[in-house]
Amino acid sequence: MSVEKKKYSFFNIILRIIPIQFKTAPWDCVVENALAIMNGLSFSLAVVATQYLFDAIASAASGSAGFWDCLAPLLILAGVTFGQQIINGVQNFHGIGILLPKSVGGLTSLLHRKLRYIDPAQFENTDFLDDLNKAREVLEQSLCFA
Repeated sequence: MSVEKKKYSFFNIILRIIPIQFKTAPWDCVVENALAIMNGLSFSLAVVATQYLFDAIASAASGSAGFWDCLAPLLILAGVTFGQQIINGVQNFHGIGILLPKSVGGLTSLLHRKLRYIDPAQFENTDFLDDLNKAREVLEQSLCFA
């Protein structure tokens, strides 16, 4: 007795995982996306702060600005860089330490609910067991893309 295997594209898998992940931990998904937006905006802010610093240094090099005129943009860029690193660290901790375990738990629960309806004879089939093992191993890695 063979089991028909379905082929799913990468994007189909991602589109199936995202709603499951959101159902598992909706507030954590919202927080993760907010942190991702803040992280992206911090990169834009760093570009603006760097340009501001370079303009101040160019003015100082031409003699129209002094040391103190360059210090403020430098401190602003340092603050933006520190803030950027803090946001990035919080996002990484939240994603890996909080959201990922909850999402893996939700997908594992879904897998086990589906396994209830599998014919027990399939658990004697080594090909089925290999596929089941691959599915369990891929749960955690698949959420890294979602």
